[in-house]
Amino acid sequence: MLFALDDVESDLSRFHRIDDMYAVPSVRFFRFANRLIYYEGAVRAAMMRYAATLQEEAVDAPVVPAAASGDVVVPSSRAALAVSDLGPLLSWG
Repeated sequence: MLFALDDVESDLSRFHRIDDMYAVPSVRFFRFANRLIYYEGAVRAAMMRYAATLQEEAVDAPVVPAAASGDVVVPSSRAALAVSDLGPLLSWG
């Protein structure tokens, strides 16, 4: 939330009447700051913009199958696992 520090300061002033957040004891600061997302203020707006950015990045990211990255995909059947490199590590009973 450091990217929204000005928004935190603004919302603490607006919703909790804290004019100098730097003078507030840390326990009190974090108790109030953690709740700012629930108010219709600048912090919530900043977090919504941030979430939208993450969503856009996730949609634009290509999906790469595990096998394309050089990983070996072993089917989950007992027979396939038994003959794979994982076989000696598994116990069936």
